[in-house]
Amino acid sequence: MGGDPVVAVRGASKRYGRVKALNGVSLSIGRGEKVVLAGPNGSGKSTLIKVMLGIVRPDSGDVRVFSLKPGEIPASERLRRIGYVPEREGVPAFMRVRDYLDLVAAVRGCSEWGEEARALGIRGVADRRIGGLSQGYRRRVSIAAAVICSPELLVLDEPLANLDPGSRIRIGDFLASIGGSVTMVMSTHILPRSLKARIIVMDAGSVVAEIEPGSLELLILRCEGDVVEVRDVAEATRLVGEGCTIESVRCMDLDDVLKRAVRA
Repeated sequence: MGGDPVVAVRGASKRYGRVKALNGVSLSIGRGEKVVLAGPNGSGKSTLIKVMLGIVRPDSGDVRVFSLKPGEIPASERLRRIGYVPEREGVPAFMRVRDYLDLVAAVRGCSEWGEEARALGIRGVADRRIGGLSQGYRRRVSIAAAVICSPELLVLDEPLANLDPGSRIRIGDFLASIGGSVTMVMSTHILPRSLKARIIVMDAGSVVAEIEPGSLELLILRCEGDVVEVRDVAEATRLVGEGCTIESVRCMDLDDVLKRAVRA
């Protein structure tokens, strides 16, 4: 894609005590691109997202968002251009859904959120307090708030984790439908059906594989001396988390694999 990347990370490293959360990570994400960060727990996905957003500062390396260091982006511009859904949503439990989305829209400078509510299936709970909703509906509200006013960059940290099947499918289909110039970065163990995204596989703070949209690499892993061929992203993530290493990759069709990964 032409022009400057929306997100550019070069040699980013971050330690928490003796734990190296990021180990010289470099990547570039273009305008309108959809990127999934995959990998086992502790692989560095959430830390990388927080570094991109300026929530955490790297110990070394360079991070740019819209060609600026995250801390240099003015607050008003950050609110308008970036939508963020943290792993633990921070939506206020005491507010009604309608009031909260009205507030977010006003702060961002627009007034309409009905289409997002319809697509995410939350119009029927618009007059209920957020604290009384199920986790699945709270996550839907959090995502609706993040996409109000069409931000240029949408960042989601494990948006499909610990959800009921209905919410997982509704949210996954909604995220897959987002197009245009919106750049999406999402960490997840679960690939939404029909989502065509570049998959960046992380392990131990490093990028260990990249998978282009529309194809999945047949992952060749070595597990305690045995060679294992894996076509399922969820299974590959589990094995890497148990200590297997990725040796090589081969291209294969993604459609059926995505469906299996969603059901995993």
